[in-house]
Amino acid sequence: MWSLFRNLVIFGALIVGALYFVPDDIKNNLTSLITKTVPEKTKTLKESLQGGLDSIILSPAQQREKLLNKLEADIGEIKKEDLPPKVQEIIADSETIIAKLKAKNNDSGLLQTAVNKVIGSPTATSTCP
Repeated sequence: MWSLFRNLVIFGALIVGALYFVPDDIKNNLTSLITKTVPEKTKTLKESLQGGLDSIILSPAQQREKLLNKLEADIGEIKKEDLPPKVQEIIADSETIIAKLKAKNNDSGLLQTAVNKVIGSPTATSTCP
């Protein structure tokens, strides 16, 4: 068990050491070769890792805000093209809906509203008699 662990550590150290001393142009060539060979899997892995980290780190409101910003940016890209009037109307409606969703996203939720009603707002100053 320990010998396997020791061998893995030595092997990893050798790889890191070898990559450390390799010239930068060779490193760049290797990385571009690897990404050309497996671009879909690399991209998918990066997206899945980022999505997993976002779900752990960000609150639900922050996740919604990030998705709404992405959707808004995508609609902005679509608006740059020459579009028929019907599509322009749909895009305008979509922008209105996104604005409403952003406003709702910033509102405090039902639980927070109930807590504020029962306990009082933590930022509000209370006067004691």
